[in-house]
Amino acid sequence: MQRRLWWLGVSGSIALAAHGCASDATQSLDGAQRGMQSDAAVQEQAISWIEIYDQVLVPNECVKCHGKAAELDLSLEHGHENLVGVAAKGGKCASTAMQRVVPGDPGASLLLDKLMDMPLCGARMPVSPRALVTQQQLELVRAWIAQGAKK
Repeated sequence: MQRRLWWLGVSGSIALAAHGCASDATQSLDGAQRGMQSDAAVQEQAISWIEIYDQVLVPNECVKCHGKAAELDLSLEHGHENLVGVAAKGGKCASTAMQRVVPGDPGASLLLDKLMDMPLCGARMPVSPRALVTQQQLELVRAWIAQGAKK
């Protein structure tokens, strides 16, 4: 948690690179902007779990690893209940005491953190080098969480 607070105090610019978690490409986001960017168009529209699923998880191949048979099921039917208000699990993230998605608080939500460079725990997602999370997709996730992560 101290690292998170340190990151929130850092200032700089956003530089995004097209890549997946398993690639050696880098994506640099200043911590003050991590989970804090705003785009007026996205902010104004109500965003649902279905939009996050269709516009972020499916195109970035998240459901290939996190399908119904996975430890973290991000399927359309069960993904919302497995993310919102649920404590982080897994060897490297369980000890952080973070929640996967904290409704109304993108900066405290592990999901958004894991989609960015240098997550606080575990590997950056998605792992597929073919999949890349765009700035627009990151903003959509951030706005969805900020709006309360509605189903």
